[in-house]
Amino acid sequence: MPRPNFGQKDHEAIENVLEIDMYQLKIKINLEGHVILRQGLVPYTYSFRHLHNIIQTVFDWHNWRETA
Repeated sequence: MPRPNFGQKDHEAIENVLEIDMYQLKIKINLEGHVILRQGLVPYTYSFRHLHNIIQTVFDWHNWRETA
């Protein structure tokens, strides 16, 4: 079943999706001699909370915190 375009023609809906401003996110972590790289595109409207969640997801982290 096709998704509704809410009154837009197919090409207009596609153009609107492609017009979203994006930031390229690059993260490099050096842990014990191992370099871990992640990169991707995120919408410019994302908050720091969104970025926090994305970073945790791409590194498979789960809000873990070392306690003293």
